[in-house]
Amino acid sequence: MSYLEKSYRTTARGSYVRWLAQRFGKIDFLQTKEGEDRIYLSNIYIPVRLDTQDRRDEEMADDPDAARDEEALPGRDAREVIAENPFVAISGRPGSGKTTLVHALIDELCTASGTSFQRAMVGKTGIVPVPLILRDYQDQLPRLKTLAELLDLWWQRASEEARDKGFTLEPARLRDSVSREGDGMSMLIFFDGIDEVGGAGPRGNVLAMAREARQQSHRVVLTGRPSGFEGLEFTDPNTAELISETHPPAGKTHPQGLAPTIHHIQPFARPQIDQFLERFYRLRDDWKTTREQAIGEFNQALNQRDYLLVLARRPIFLTLMALVHANDRRMPHGRADLYRRIIDLYLIRQTHQRRLQSTLDGKPMPHWDEREVRRALGFLAWRSQQRGAEMEEAEEQRDKRQVIWSRAELARELENLLTGESPDKRKFRELAPGDTRELVNYYLHPAGLLVEPAEGRIQFAHLSFQEYLCAEYLQGRAIARGSRYFLDDTRGLLFENLALPGWDEIGMLFLTVHASLGAQAQGSAHLEVLAELNLANIAEARLLVAALTGRELDFEEDERVRWLPLALAAALLHPRESLARRFRDMAAWREPGLELVMRLLAAHDPWHALREQLRGNPSGGRVPEEWAEWGLCDDAKEKLCTAGRRWRVPPDDGSWDVDDEFGPEDARASSLLITIADAGWGLGGDEDEDPLRENIDVELEVALSDWLRRTHIPLYYKNESAEEPLPEPTFTGLALDVLVPARGELWSETLGRVPLEVWLLQGEGLADLVWDIFSQPVVLLALYPNALPPPVTCLSLMIYQALLAVELLDSGEQFDQFSRELSLRRSLLLSRRRSLSRSLSRSRSRELAQMLSSLLSRGLSRWRSLSLSLSLSRSRELARRLSLSRSLWLSRSLWQDSRFSPGFRDILKEMVEGERLEKLPDESIERFALELERFGYRFAARDWFTEQAEDPGLMARRGLRPGEPLPEELGLFDGDGRPREKWSRESLVALRHWLDRDEAVLDWAFPDGLPDGERRELSAQLDTLRRRPWSPQAGLDALLADWPEAEPWRETTLAAAEAPLLAACKEILA
Repeated sequence: MSYLEKSYRTTARGSYVRWLAQRFGKIDFLQTKEGEDRIYLSNIYIPVRLDTQDRRDEEMADDPDAARDEEALPGRDAREVIAENPFVAISGRPGSGKTTLVHALIDELCTASGTSFQRAMVGKTGIVPVPLILRDYQDQLPRLKTLAELLDLWWQRASEEARDKGFTLEPARLRDSVSREGDGMSMLIFFDGIDEVGGAGPRGNVLAMAREARQQSHRVVLTGRPSGFEGLEFTDPNTAELISETHPPAGKTHPQGLAPTIHHIQPFARPQIDQFLERFYRLRDDWKTTREQAIGEFNQALNQRDYLLVLARRPIFLTLMALVHANDRRMPHGRADLYRRIIDLYLIRQTHQRRLQSTLDGKPMPHWDEREVRRALGFLAWRSQQRGAEMEEAEEQRDKRQVIWSRAELARELENLLTGESPDKRKFRELAPGDTRELVNYYLHPAGLLVEPAEGRIQFAHLSFQEYLCAEYLQGRAIARGSRYFLDDTRGLLFENLALPGWDEIGMLFLTVHASLGAQAQGSAHLEVLAELNLANIAEARLLVAALTGRELDFEEDERVRWLPLALAAALLHPRESLARRFRDMAAWREPGLELVMRLLAAHDPWHALREQLRGNPSGGRVPEEWAEWGLCDDAKEKLCTAGRRWRVPPDDGSWDVDDEFGPEDARASSLLITIADAGWGLGGDEDEDPLRENIDVELEVALSDWLRRTHIPLYYKNESAEEPLPEPTFTGLALDVLVPARGELWSETLGRVPLEVWLLQGEGLADLVWDIFSQPVVLLALYPNALPPPVTCLSLMIYQALLAVELLDSGEQFDQFSRELSLRRSLLLSRRRSLSRSLSRSRSRELAQMLSSLLSRGLSRWRSLSLSLSLSRSRELARRLSLSRSLWLSRSLWQDSRFSPGFRDILKEMVEGERLEKLPDESIERFALELERFGYRFAARDWFTEQAEDPGLMARRGLRPGEPLPEELGLFDGDGRPREKWSRESLVALRHWLDRDEAVLDWAFPDGLPDGERRELSAQLDTLRRRPWSPQAGLDALLADWPEAEPWRETTLAAAEAPLLAACKEILA
């Protein structure tokens, strides 16, 4: 290459860099003064930070008052990350600053002098920035197959745009600068907005091009919203691979750095917010004079209103908030007020900004009444919200509701509005059907509330604007009909759509818009809308609770308390929705809420009690007579309203657990208990924070105990006509689980209602791998009591020891069949009924049981023993994977336990090393699992008795005879209660006969006697248990059937338990 050509290429690159600096170095800043120029990006830009952790705006700090001084900057400066990594993928939420970051990086590369980022990127060979704004290529990308084709399009468009600005680019020499055959300079290629190119196929194509660039040793930055990376599979926290096989990267081998490192743009921390405000208030001369005061007011608002701080953590909202604050000299009260002022500024800009004096095609800019322009824009937002709710995955992914229209579709919607062919028949004075095309341009020019993500495609700049304008439009449309029809129209336009995806947000914004009407309303106009909500409808109930517990609306404390009964009614009518969990943060509700739930517990009819509370202190300004027409009416003299009807006849739907056989009384009772647990009043924390309920309010505990005694609500249901009746916990029983403390009156009262057959069936079971098997928390709470349990629990624990005595000698086919059937019944107990298997109460009961199982036992050994005792792998229906997984887990637990013999531990370790177990044939795995579970039964039973022997006080607290688990004359235990090393068959036959003598059992279990009524009840329960296939008698029959009469003794030692499993392992490994 000649010296002259080298000089030409240098000149070409210089022109290109100067054009990039001019193109990306300034930004439009929602100006509100006519003739205002663009500002330099470097004067306002705050560097964003990246991290591999994706933090939401709400997660940055819990204490806004302390945040300014104590918040650390998250992650690292984006420039450092990009300088160190040749391929970076940057994920950011809308408005987080992705595109602005690209502009800032190009500006710094093209204009800065000697910054660390510029030095690192330019190095000794130089670098050529190539900003590919992908939305500009959306229509071309489907037919572009290679990076070269995309770059050719970039050079072509860049040359045309530069020429319009007075620059001359030389694409050929620029290509030569970066080609391997030419100067071989690296490019820094920005693929900005991968989420805007379409589905997985186009995004896969873009990623393939990005990889191709990396293969050619260029540096790559790939940006997009989180949804843009949905076609990528994350194989580890920092690596993504293309899952689409239609666009594989070229070549079979890849250079280092081919897979992008995924980083997330972090929300602004307080230091970044402070830095932005310092720069912002220096942009205009009139702001500079009051800069310190303005910044102080801004920060004060952020400290006092935490939702404003959440908004300020996203750059787009921080910018708009600052603009509104600077122009209004005050901070908007909430989101709706903020959005309203942003739209005000937008419309003012349309009038005053110099460049809006002509349209995109050069014609004079038309001028219309701003109110009409705003209404038409609100109409488009409403139609977008309707259409967005119909989008696939709109429920799960909020961004899916941000609809993209074609220009023709949008124009057609506006034309229908202006011609009166839409549902909105209101007339326009200035806007006419012929203005449709210019009106679309008006909204778009420059980049306003409507944007063009691609040529001919239009959407709202942010979903929040779409939602606010929709709510504002609906409120205006409803109120335009006059006060007489306002509430009727509100129901048709808003309430009936609340169940659609995203319309809960519309409902809240509607309330805030309506609340701001009229100076005399003092922000209370929303109360008339809240008073019309139908609590029987889940979507309307959600809106009521969100409005009352949120911070968007102004409520006097007394007024909020007056609405408490309605909020509680909403929670009671939809217990599965956990609406009452939002009550916990309402300090004003804690004391009156606790008083109210105790009043409901004491009332014969909780619904009637709520109604009387409302009559005595009506909310929303309603007089008592009006509540008879709408509220919680249910008297015989009144027409039952939908809310009252739902309470009286609970439906089995998605927001309530109802079972026809349990009956409506159970549904209502469980709903009351769930609501009490969710609200947390008087509980001192939820079940995760205080699983033993050590901090429960004494008066609440008394109220719950009295409620149990008075209502006699069944905690278990048994269909006696079934072939094998199982005592299934009712929804009330499961809901009560999460409220019962580990001691005290409620504990005793609840345990006294757990029948003997339930205790024996549930035992201590909890399976990590099988959701259906677990013991209720109320059953587990009897294991380690701090006080003497009720007699039925003492008897249950004593009889349970008889079953453990059987399991201590577990062996043989008959006992295998017994234990398999026991496991099956345990599973059916909580899963065979569809309504029970999917219930909220069941889910919470199991989660609490899992915590209690490890918390209550003396340590890991007992917990491990319990896991071993579950007969799961012996069920022939279980898949190989489950049997294998459980066997692996148990084996690894056992070979690490020092209580077992060295030889036993060594062979188990050998079984699970590498992939030995996985490679065994099914019959070997089945045999290993069988012997492992047999050992588990024996070890767990032995562990129970050992634990009691080492803690004699435990037996006394359980109401058992210290040192004597079963009658001494049977000769099964020594003086400490440990199993003797050998048990005779004759002793177990004697135990079998003794268990059938109910009077002897009761006399031995309760030497001090029992009241006659209680003795008769326990005798009846013993008689019932005797007939159940999970009774100790059934277990003894199975054990004795496997035990030949000619064999007088069997050992109970740990060595005897190890021997069969040890022999099986040796045979399998041979």
